[in-house]
Amino acid sequence: MAKDKEAILQELKSRTPKSGEYWEQSKDLMPGGLMSGARKMEPYPVYVERSKGAYTWDIDGNRYIDCTMSYGVHVLGHGPESVLKALHEQCELGMSYGMPHTREVEFTQRLIECVPCAELAMVCNTGTESTMLAWRLMRAASNKPVIAKFEGCYHGWHDYAQWSVFADPETMGPEDRPNMSPGSAGIPDGAKGTVMVLPFNDNAFRLIEEHAHELAGVAIEPVLGGGMLTVDKAFLQKLREVTQKAGILLHFDEVITGFRLALGGVSRNNRRAAGYRHLWQNYRRRTAHRRCGLLQRDGGHRPENR
Repeated sequence: MAKDKEAILQELKSRTPKSGEYWEQSKDLMPGGLMSGARKMEPYPVYVERSKGAYTWDIDGNRYIDCTMSYGVHVLGHGPESVLKALHEQCELGMSYGMPHTREVEFTQRLIECVPCAELAMVCNTGTESTMLAWRLMRAASNKPVIAKFEGCYHGWHDYAQWSVFADPETMGPEDRPNMSPGSAGIPDGAKGTVMVLPFNDNAFRLIEEHAHELAGVAIEPVLGGGMLTVDKAFLQKLREVTQKAGILLHFDEVITGFRLALGGVSRNNRRAAGYRHLWQNYRRRTAHRRCGLLQRDGGHRPENR
């Protein structure tokens, strides 16, 4: 197996010499050589020249079938004519105003119509900003300090979210009560006291009930691993029932998967899990490449005919 891997890496090197040269330059210019750790790969990342439709070409002329699509942004493929036309028309009118514009009202109204539980929408620049805002809202609404997240779930790279994202056998702790494992150095101890890490098993429900007095909300990715590992629907339904009974807000973080599961996200296909105190997070890069977080206004179930 090791020999096969080495042969593949050598083949990649032989096909991507220009990317190798840029990688050597980049290592002296950026931390870890990359603007984002998500782009890390062996033997080094390939550098893109252009993309179109389902394909991406690197600077060495190699063509790839793009299964990532910028982590969900290009759900219609790279450079569809309808999107390019709309972008061109908007750029002629202006690219950034610093003032309200009619498109943001139209977009937000349509977005709310798509999500069963949403009544308000807040548009942010990044997924990290969105989860920071969502968790702050949950703490403010409940007047409780702690957010529970599940081991292995990624909710951005802010200090509150970077706990036990990557499973390390040496630090992860017992299966029924995972350790709080920081994602990097530099995360203050003060942030640790505002987060609880839950296991991906039935012990999570017990911990939620035991700590209901301090839990503002529970956050989970309905699909983990960059959109590859689907959480069982029965688990999500049970989680909704437990949090609802305990009076705890539930946050479905769908920054990565967005509307690829359904027009409206996972709650569209899983009404019982949506519940009445649902905080929903969606990733869409349409107008101005933004990400959105939605919050139900008053905690009541949104009527279907609205």
